[in-house]
Amino acid sequence: MVSANQMEDAQVLLPQIEDVKQLQGIIYDNLQAAMLDQKTVEQAIADAESEWNNR
Repeated sequence: MVSANQMEDAQVLLPQIEDVKQLQGIIYDNLQAAMLDQKTVEQAIADAESEWNNR
């Protein structure tokens, strides 16, 4: 558990991923398409995976 006093010193720990901004863009684009019913959730996930793996 983290107290309010500890929040000042808290850090967000993200793993080092090469091209993380590109990965975020791929995920966001496909998530948006799913939310707008342009793709099924399953298709959005498959498309994001394919786009990332084939970059």
